[in-house]
Amino acid sequence: MDNPISTRTVLLRDLRLAIAALFTVFGLIVTITGLTVDEADLAKAQGVNLALWTGLGMLGLAAVFGIWLWRAPPEVPEGHDAGEISPPSGSGTD
Repeated sequence: MDNPISTRTVLLRDLRLAIAALFTVFGLIVTITGLTVDEADLAKAQGVNLALWTGLGMLGLAAVFGIWLWRAPPEVPEGHDAGEISPPSGSGTD
């Protein structure tokens, strides 16, 4: 086994993917809530559909993180596995 760390593993550990996924899920929920708002709720917010705009903003942020991940994918380490990495010198384990 030449490379124990696969591209998929590195991608799943990238924080940008987790942020994009969470903002997508929550953005969809809030956007759907904003689409089903009634007149009483709009009156409370002076006619501004806050849930709809917040949900669309969250979906936009998810798109930014997704594009960033696509344009600058994480680097896959080559040539060693975790067992070959030694602790830094001066770590107090001498």
